[in-house]
Amino acid sequence: KILSNAVKQIPDGSKGIIHIAYETVMGNRVEKIRYEKIRKVIDAFDFGEKNIQSVYCHAIQLLTDVDGPNWAETSSFFKNKSFNLSDDMLFDFPETDQTPHWL
Repeated sequence: KILSNAVKQIPDGSKGIIHIAYETVMGNRVEKIRYEKIRKVIDAFDFGEKNIQSVYCHAIQLLTDVDGPNWAETSSFFKNKSFNLSDDMLFDFPETDQTPHWL
């Protein structure tokens, strides 16, 4: 439903990029299942006439930090019905291991 609403916001004839954020709070087992479900939904989604270039899903986990707000985030990139977490991260810093934060 969130993806459908986001697609409707993209003007006809314009290229669009969609960002969807969600909080990871259910633990490793549930987040793995959720990740696969998201992948399948996006792979099968009919974007119709909309020119959607990419969909980013931002999995966010709030962390306790005595110095102030902090969080872990894994951003997965979906495009052209292909999905591979290790190939397309929003930011690809050399020091990151490309593993989802919930693992």
